[in-house]
Amino acid sequence: MSDSTTIFKNKTELITKAKEQANMVENDHKQSVYLYFITRYFVSLFEARFGEISIQVWNEYRNALDHYFRHLTQENTNNLSKMEGHLQRAALDIMKFYCHKAKDRLVEEKNHYSRDILSLVDNGVFYPTILKGVHNAEELFMNAKTFDSSLGEDAKTNENVLDQYMEALFSFDEVYRNFIEKIGDIENAERSHSAITDKAEKGTFWEHMKTHYIFYISWTVIAGSAQYIYNHGLVRTYNNISSLLAI
Repeated sequence: MSDSTTIFKNKTELITKAKEQANMVENDHKQSVYLYFITRYFVSLFEARFGEISIQVWNEYRNALDHYFRHLTQENTNNLSKMEGHLQRAALDIMKFYCHKAKDRLVEEKNHYSRDILSLVDNGVFYPTILKGVHNAEELFMNAKTFDSSLGEDAKTNENVLDQYMEALFSFDEVYRNFIEKIGDIENAERSHSAITDKAEKGTFWEHMKTHYIFYISWTVIAGSAQYIYNHGLVRTYNNISSLLAI
């Protein structure tokens, strides 16, 4: 098998390597090795990305291994084809789990930041690119599930359904990796957004205080002037009345 640290960027790279491995064994085991290589890769990726182990997938491994040893000890059986069926089911299961988990993680990461913050990354290009990528991946995943359901038990042996799930998984994984790789830029955008917001809030506060004091001073001047005029008028009136009474 190849180095387990190898990261494949797309379906074509993975399939090419899986076929290389399969060509190293006799014909009876080619399909089993091909399926195991693909399954093992996605299981490793799932565990590394999300820190979880899929019991359901490992149960398919156990069933596949059981059929392999039955093949070695029993004659005239179809245990090899049954083993291949369990390996393909393991591959389909881990790809489904990966797509669901990647989608959930993307939603969590995206919701952790506001749209305004994400829109600051890459001059506004990053956010719509992520949204488009998620939408495309969801469509591929839905198409694969629809095709899977239409096959019934044949899904355990159909190569097209395997390819369709791989397309969806690599699409989700690309979006997820792109988002994670931009975390540093997103955090910088968050700091910039906070600085802009703080400055705007402080500006609003001082503008409010300025308006308040202008109003207060203006009102004081007007009230003082009115009081002066009023008082001055009273004094004049009082003096006039006093002069008339004196006469």
